[in-house]
Amino acid sequence: EWYVKMDGIVGRVQARLAQKKMLDSTKLLVVSDHGFTDFEHKAHLNRWLVDHGYMTAKEATPTGSFSNVDWSQTEAYAIGLNSVYVNLSGREGKGRVAPGEKDALVQKMCDELLQWQGPNGRSVVNQVWTQKEAFDGPLTEYGPDIMVGFAPGFRASSQTGLGGWEADAIELNRDHWGADHCIDPNAVPGVLFSSFGLNNFPAPSYRDMPAIAIDSEPDATGSTPPPTSSGQESEEVIEERLKSLGYL
Repeated sequence: EWYVKMDGIVGRVQARLAQKKMLDSTKLLVVSDHGFTDFEHKAHLNRWLVDHGYMTAKEATPTGSFSNVDWSQTEAYAIGLNSVYVNLSGREGKGRVAPGEKDALVQKMCDELLQWQGPNGRSVVNQVWTQKEAFDGPLTEYGPDIMVGFAPGFRASSQTGLGGWEADAIELNRDHWGADHCIDPNAVPGVLFSSFGLNNFPAPSYRDMPAIAIDSEPDATGSTPPPTSSGQESEEVIEERLKSLGYL
């Protein structure tokens, strides 16, 4: 429904360009940096860590923050929307977990996160990635030890983003902010756009996604065929790439 509404806005922009006799000389680009979906429930990752014994609070209170954490008894913590860090000795200021114990701890948490169930037995987490799976570069060791890919309908709470938690690990989302893309990237819905009619794209291919250049009327079906492959990519390669992006 929203894509239809946004398409109407594009049409009005085209009409305005036509009124100003600028349509033929203007390239109109519609660009999205990511997909979008709503979420019914907020997931408090730090509450989950407390409930599973990975984080220990100084005082047993329904809500909490890092100021209430007993770091000497804490193995992991969450900060940011999808990130879990091991309280690693030598990296964290009050690290408790020895480097040699990290991998086993990460694997245990990953296994348990994938078993996390919300209302009506729904899976809260679709996928998890370890640090080595998610990142590559000279600063990888300082990144999250686990990246959590939430299932559709769930998203890390804003409290999690700042290191806090609430009484329950799963909470109904009543906030004004009710949709974004911070879930399993393979589950984020999107629309397959194509680039065409750009003079500096002599051989458009699927690599040109996700921009759409609008400089002609759509056909009777209201759809635009995908650009022709440059010939350097086989159909199998293109199909695999689209699958990895979540379009197929």
